[in-house]
Amino acid sequence: MNLKKVLKTSVFALAWLAVSMQAEQISFEAPFSSSGYKKALDMCMQVWGDVCVLRDNQEINAERALLVDVVAGRLTYLDAAVTQMLAHEAVAKPQDIDLTYLSNLVIRLEICCDQLVERDSNERVKCFKPLLQNVKAKLVKK
Repeated sequence: MNLKKVLKTSVFALAWLAVSMQAEQISFEAPFSSSGYKKALDMCMQVWGDVCVLRDNQEINAERALLVDVVAGRLTYLDAAVTQMLAHEAVAKPQDIDLTYLSNLVIRLEICCDQLVERDSNERVKCFKPLLQNVKAKLVKK
């Protein structure tokens, strides 16, 4: 009777130890990872919001300069997310309607950036267009 109880407790302890050790090795991204499409879409929407803020608020200050740098970084991340999405399409190919939607967002974002360049004297804002054209070219190729 005692032996059964000890074995039962030992097996439970070993199982708990194995689960707890395995839980430390699994990141949150593994079971709940974002697809390349979702990352690209989220980044596109964030950039669009930032560009609208820059376009509509022409005050020159440190926060604006920081936001210009943030937009440049997010556009670079958008490019990487689109590259990742297209590279892994054999595993999880986005539907054509999703790619069309993302392409249309990038085109609309490009129009907003053109409006921003017309109003803004900051030279760094002009780097947005080549980054967007690169993203658009990748999406149009598909």
